[in-house]
Amino acid sequence: MPDCAGVDTPKSKVEDALVFPSLTVSNFAMMISWRAFTFALLAGGLLLCSGCRRDSDKTADQSELARPVIYHEVSAAGGGSVRSFPALITASDRRELTFPRPGVVEAVLVEESDRVTAGQTLARLDDRDYASGLSAARAKLENAEQALQRAQTLFAEDAIARNVLEQREAAEQVARAEFDAAEKALAEAHIEAPFAGVVSRVLVRESQAVAAGTPAVRIFSLSQLEATIAVPAALIIAADGSRRTELGATVRLEVGPGRPIEALFKSAALEADAGSQSYAVTFAFESPKGLNVLPGMNAEVELVIGGREASEQVTVPLRAVGMVGDANFVWVVETGTEPHQVARRFVEVGPGIGERLPVSSGLEPGEVIVAAGVSSLAEGMAVRPWERTAD
Repeated sequence: MPDCAGVDTPKSKVEDALVFPSLTVSNFAMMISWRAFTFALLAGGLLLCSGCRRDSDKTADQSELARPVIYHEVSAAGGGSVRSFPALITASDRRELTFPRPGVVEAVLVEESDRVTAGQTLARLDDRDYASGLSAARAKLENAEQALQRAQTLFAEDAIARNVLEQREAAEQVARAEFDAAEKALAEAHIEAPFAGVVSRVLVRESQAVAAGTPAVRIFSLSQLEATIAVPAALIIAADGSRRTELGATVRLEVGPGRPIEALFKSAALEADAGSQSYAVTFAFESPKGLNVLPGMNAEVELVIGGREASEQVTVPLRAVGMVGDANFVWVVETGTEPHQVARRFVEVGPGIGERLPVSSGLEPGEVIVAAGVSSLAEGMAVRPWERTAD
């Protein structure tokens, strides 16, 4: 039996047998390490993208969850004491149009809230009877005019007496008066808009029999509107009556508080209201473009008492001021952030009459504050402008 120990094994084969297994394990380990590294990179990228998406979704959610509030831009008024009073908007020219003649309504040509022009026909009666009456009156007038012309010719020829001529003249005058009345009756069977405006109410319907003087359509003008306030006697007694026509005011609508409208003094009642012992003062203004101001809307009128020459002073709505102990504060909207956030700021306010308070320190013109609902807010809360939606 041959001695295995004596068998001559080539060195290259022994090295191959020792080295080959070592290389195989190394390659396998490197392959596993590379796959683990690649998986780690992919997992990290997915986590990073997921984090970005969560951040984006979080920002969108914050915008959607931001509390809607009424914004109010702080503005400066002229010197003196600024006072704000509740006001009611009315139309300076408002008419209730009627049918002066009886008849049956043939057509109603407008609806409520329609805008109309001056001279536009709004409604009409069945005018056939009035048209027939006008035709008869026209024929009678023509006959009377011809009879008068013949009488004048005969009188010039001394063929008839003067009293005959006078009778023909009187008959012509009567016929002309009847013609004018019939022409007016036909015209009054139609209701026309006396000015450009808006129809507020339609009070009749087609085929309805109406008596003379029956209200048919109400119309008001939008070119000139009025804001009426109740002023206490303490301010009336100190008012400079000689300069009342120079008294200006600012109208702020309840539905659009951020847009002031300039108004001018129009009239003042000289007798106090029996219940409130206040005096009605009316200011006139024009409806601005892009703002649909209608009678019946609630508003505030700001007055500057004592002149406009002193240093500027800001005012804020009464509802915008909250209290912590004895300190007053407002919520300032930080519009530079997205979404907007509120921050509490303490201010010093003075005494006021009406719905606004003067602020002596703590606010500057141009800053935006929350106009109402201060008790429901918290420091850093996200907010967005409140927008009125149609009912």
